[in-house]
Amino acid sequence: MWTRSELKARAKASIKANYWQCLLVCIVIAVLAGNFISVEYNLDYQEFTLNLGSMTSYYNRPLLFLSLFSASLLGILGIIYSIFIINPLNVGKARYFLENREEPSSMEALLFTFRQKDYFNIVAIMFICNLYIFLWTLLFIVPGIIKSIEYSQISYILAENPGLNSHRVFQMTREMTMGNKWDIFVLYLSFIGWMILSSFTCGIVGVAVMPYMEATYAELYITLRDEYIDAGYAGFDEFPGFYR
Repeated sequence: MWTRSELKARAKASIKANYWQCLLVCIVIAVLAGNFISVEYNLDYQEFTLNLGSMTSYYNRPLLFLSLFSASLLGILGIIYSIFIINPLNVGKARYFLENREEPSSMEALLFTFRQKDYFNIVAIMFICNLYIFLWTLLFIVPGIIKSIEYSQISYILAENPGLNSHRVFQMTREMTMGNKWDIFVLYLSFIGWMILSSFTCGIVGVAVMPYMEATYAELYITLRDEYIDAGYAGFDEFPGFYR
């Protein structure tokens, strides 16, 4: 049975040799995903008045339509960007930290998925994963959290074997997390102290600790994967390892 302290100790050891590159990887992903960007648009209601009942404005009506169209277009483009760029990059990030366990990885690992013939398979599976989590979250927050934990190993499975079909990937992550969900949740929760401290340091601590967190999650996957193989649920043909 794995423990949080063991995972975190191995995570610290894996990023010790190239911490700054690990940090750069996390920052690149965060920036591209828009986690460090905040855009606000406010209407001056003294100048623009909208009648919600009839959906007409007293004046400057073209501005309303332009704003709604722009917002809708940006929303659609954002979804497309997330599906085809951010999700594959997150799989690449998983690949980076999995490779980094054995020896210092390279930034090229982030582009791993874009060089694969199974790129669209990765895109489809990650989209289905996010859609399922979104739909479960619409029911209640708790089912959404449970499904997020259940599907948490998908990006790592795809990072190791991008050619697996969706049925097998979801079966693997479900079986790998079975009986481990509470411990995984507590592992995630164990970083909350860093997040609280980050709020008092303008986010500096939160950024600095990102490699440590990502390396810990990679160690979690390796542990769950090894237990899964030892239990006879899969072979090394489905988990081929990390070969450059």
